[in-house]
Amino acid sequence: MEILFFIICFFALLFLMSIGGWILKGLGFFAGIFFEGVGSCLGCLLKFGFWFLLIIILILGIFA
Repeated sequence: MEILFFIICFFALLFLMSIGGWILKGLGFFAGIFFEGVGSCLGCLLKFGFWFLLIIILILGIFA
């Protein structure tokens, strides 16, 4: 029974990670819209800052 529970949890985790990937892909698209026309170097820096803050917020949300 424990093995079945482990397999179900594993597939549920893969499913949630897939959904999270699509959400992050959408957020990356919107970040690209806002920062792409700024200039290649500054736009990349602003996108990096966006992703850095997003990752920090996600980590704090997981461990809070």
